[in-house]
Amino acid sequence: MIGVAAAVMLCVSSSYVAMMLLRRLRRTAGRGRVIWAAAAGVAGGFGVWATHFLGMLAFGSDVVAAYRLRPVVLSLGVSMLASGAAVLLAGCVAPVAAGALAGGDADGDADAGADRAARTRRTRMREILVGVGAGILFILGVAAMHVMGLQAARMHGLTWNEPMSALALLVGGGFSIAAFLTARWGSSAPFRCLVPAWLMTLAIMSLHFIAMADTDVVAASSPPDLARHLLSPMLMVVIIGVMACALLPIGLAASIITYLFGPGIWWCIIFT
Repeated sequence: MIGVAAAVMLCVSSSYVAMMLLRRLRRTAGRGRVIWAAAAGVAGGFGVWATHFLGMLAFGSDVVAAYRLRPVVLSLGVSMLASGAAVLLAGCVAPVAAGALAGGDADGDADAGADRAARTRRTRMREILVGVGAGILFILGVAAMHVMGLQAARMHGLTWNEPMSALALLVGGGFSIAAFLTARWGSSAPFRCLVPAWLMTLAIMSLHFIAMADTDVVAASSPPDLARHLLSPMLMVVIIGVMACALLPIGLAASIITYLFGPGIWWCIIFT
């Protein structure tokens, strides 16, 4: 239970940081958008990766004896890449200004007001489509990371339940789409990110635990060959803890500082 609780806490915090960075991206122009997307990808992708392996560690060392280094690293890269791409896609449509549909006929030109209203409605429709696409892209990245993470674990046998895996993908996809759609609403105030962060957490957790609910794992019957597998469960705990302490506070602090002082604060810090 301690491992599951730690996975939930880490997943919530990383999702919150990713959603705050997405809101900053939507209010940034130029190359700065790529920087925010990359930062969100690192935070969100790490959360997905850490949640998976903390959940696997909860099975105990009698089931997972060790982890192969290459799949572990590749799964982290895939998770970060998919998260960053989803955030970049979600931020490609500028948010509709509040009240854009109202008062469009202030100059007395009814046709111009109707045209502005139609453009605003089209923009909102694009926002919805982009949010759905970002949610699908994100959950596919989570699913790919989940499969690679299972391949990284040293186990003698693994039996998939295909209907449960499909259900996990559908439920996780629904929460993921909802997370990116709700991220469109409201201001960039930090507390506004709580709802999409929790929805993203539910997407990650539901895919992992529903998929694992009816998966049969055969425990390893021999000690791990550390010359080949390299990463013991205890070392994985240390790696996850160090990365969490390093990445998440930095991302959260950067987002809050930017919200309070504006993006120009970083130019002042770098060049002064």
